[in-house]
Amino acid sequence: MSLNIFKCKIRCPCLVVFVFAIKYEKHNDLSVSFTIKLITISSGKQYIMLNGYTYYRHPARKNGFRWSCTQSSKCHAKIIVGNDGRLVSADGEHIHPPPTYYVLPDGTYVKG
Repeated sequence: MSLNIFKCKIRCPCLVVFVFAIKYEKHNDLSVSFTIKLITISSGKQYIMLNGYTYYRHPARKNGFRWSCTQSSKCHAKIIVGNDGRLVSADGEHIHPPPTYYVLPDGTYVKG
């Protein structure tokens, strides 16, 4: 299993470090996998990308951060990331396909 570490680049008191791995779990012969990344888009904003969907961060909460889908105010998909950088929950289903992004040579993501 490969381990990736991402540090928040937003200039705020945030000390969150995201530590994620590609994770495979077996449950009743059902394989589950996910990949989560902290990406920077061309405007300089940082999003989380989970299985191709992007999420923006809300202000800090007592025990972590809530991230909501970037695509539509009608899409209520969200994830919660704890202060320790671990994925706590992922709620809601997206009402749209994942957005298309292209990665520039400097690592910045541009919406296609």
